[in-house]
Amino acid sequence: MKKTRENTRLSAGVRFVVLAGQATVTVSIPALLAGYLSRYWSNGPTVREILWAALSCLVMSVISLVPVVFIAQKKAEWLALAFLAGSGIRLFSTLITATIVYMLLIEPERMALFAMTVVGFYLVLLGWETMIALKLVKRRYGIRKEKEGTAIVMNYTHRV
Repeated sequence: MKKTRENTRLSAGVRFVVLAGQATVTVSIPALLAGYLSRYWSNGPTVREILWAALSCLVMSVISLVPVVFIAQKKAEWLALAFLAGSGIRLFSTLITATIVYMLLIEPERMALFAMTVVGFYLVLLGWETMIALKLVKRRYGIRKEKEGTAIVMNYTHRV
């Protein structure tokens, strides 16, 4: 059997697990660095707040991948709407989760650290999600650059 692009495409479940693993690695590196630096500079228990912030952002980011992964497999035309829905889900679910953790689990003298690290991890995961979106759009819509003289013409070919 000849290998083609259709034969090598991952299922939605496998793609979801791969993206969740990438998100975990993406947020783990800054979390470990921030935890080490906060432990080094302050001799208090600040690592717990950083881990709660990372966990709050990571779980909600993974949940927001569900519409993107499953819609990307079904209809390429809905890809932009899937990313918009995923971004909305991630924004509001992270806000709600971080507020609940902020009120229930964080000590009053550490609330500013928690709030700043939530914003930092949110922005790191937003950058990662944007990179994934650009790769997926480029793959699904087949954007190719063709040179004609000195001008670059974008050739959009839709692949289903």
